[in-house]
Amino acid sequence: MPFINYIIYKTILGDKSDSVSGINGIGEKTLLKLFPQLKERQLTLQDIIQISSEKFKEKSLAPIPEILFNRILAI
Repeated sequence: MPFINYIIYKTILGDKSDSVSGINGIGEKTLLKLFPQLKERQLTLQDIIQISSEKFKEKSLAPIPEILFNRILAI
């Protein structure tokens, strides 16, 4: 996995040691199954949101504010 994607990875999964909750229902296996691109190339959080909206149409990965908040905490 490209190192830059580690921040996105932690943004979605959360970090219990820092009390940052992840996206409910998404674990490491599910995340990599839903977004295999994380292992293949550098992505941005916007890429993940775009892929999610295209892939799931009516169901988003998670509320956008929660993802953005986690992203700020992951830095």
